[in-house]
Amino acid sequence: TIDTRTMKNLYQQGIPSNAISVTSDTNYDALALTIFNPNDLMIVIAEEGKELEVISRLSNAGFKNILGFLKGGIKSWITFQKPLIQLNLIGTDDAKEAAENGFVLDVRTPEEFKNPGHVKSSINIPLEELKDNLEKLDKSKKILVLCKSGIRATTGATILLKYGFHKDLAVLE
Repeated sequence: TIDTRTMKNLYQQGIPSNAISVTSDTNYDALALTIFNPNDLMIVIAEEGKELEVISRLSNAGFKNILGFLKGGIKSWITFQKPLIQLNLIGTDDAKEAAENGFVLDVRTPEEFKNPGHVKSSINIPLEELKDNLEKLDKSKKILVLCKSGIRATTGATILLKYGFHKDLAVLE
């Protein structure tokens, strides 16, 4: 399941545990190609009224097996009392404590990571490689996920949630 809602709505409303966020705040069709196999079966969660646009863009990007969309959007999910997971978005003031009590996962590219300003003790696994490197991460520890803008970090956090990383997961704002 791909969730293309805006980051604002994602953080306000939560995300289904089996969904991966590829937010419409960015070029989501191209980003989706780095996360999903174009032959994967896919259900779309989108902002109400944007479902057909999202399906069209994903189809044009090469996704062949889009089964449909969640009719009524996330509101219908909530109406039927289906479980949602709330992602924690924290500011830089809380990041130091989060990093000390767990570890920092930086999902930027290696080139971006080399630039000054990255957290020295952080682990760099680029977003497009995250699903293939989950065994390098400790599920029992807190994880603070970061990137340049928060978009890839949000996608990374939802990948971790989908694969069972539920202990104190946070995204740096």
